[in-house]
Amino acid sequence: EELCSQARGASDYIMIARAFHTIIVRNIPNLSLERLSEVKRLIVLIDILYDHKVKLICSAAASPFELFIRPKNTAHDEAFAFDRTASRLQEMQSEEYKKQIHSPPDTIDGNEFIELIR
Repeated sequence: EELCSQARGASDYIMIARAFHTIIVRNIPNLSLERLSEVKRLIVLIDILYDHKVKLICSAAASPFELFIRPKNTAHDEAFAFDRTASRLQEMQSEEYKKQIHSPPDTIDGNEFIELIR
């Protein structure tokens, strides 16, 4: 909840990607359009972690492609964007991804991140 339920933006997630080569996220819930802000934040978070080769250890209510509960007979941008996120989550589990070297744009002290979440 601290990562996606609170008002955070890409710059916050970039700070995390800079500070840590591996992060652990617990209890990712099923998501739907009713939680649109959280869906958008999770999409941004995963994009940034993926782009910076951050290793992600997580537990979730469902497998990546089943996390987002799609409304029937509707097309929504977030549904399409979440497909990319699910694909990235799946790829982040691969041995090939895990072997990649963390590539943060700059480094920061982990204490700066701790101040961010306070």
